Amino acid sequence: MWTAAAAPIVVGLFGVSLGLGIPAARWFWPEPATNIAEAAALGDAARMRALAAQGAAVDAALPVRPGLLDGSPPAMSALDAAIRR
Repeated sequence: MWTAAAAPIVVGLFGVSLGLGIPAARWFWPEPATNIAEAAALGDAARMRALAAQGAAVDAALPVRPGLLDGSPPAMSALDAAIRR
């Protein structure tokens, strides 16, 4: 019974949020929490371009999560990460 009512409720809430100007796309696709160096390590060119357009420096040493690149230092620039990738 509740499952049959769930879809119309979700669609209604989605419509109301759009009417109020709430960006509903972030519910489904949240912004990644990667910095530009991690984006370079992952090979995510679109994320790198977006961060660079927002003013992220490609030559600043930033923390990189362990395991993204084998044997990488804990902090590196986006240029270093791209070269290591």
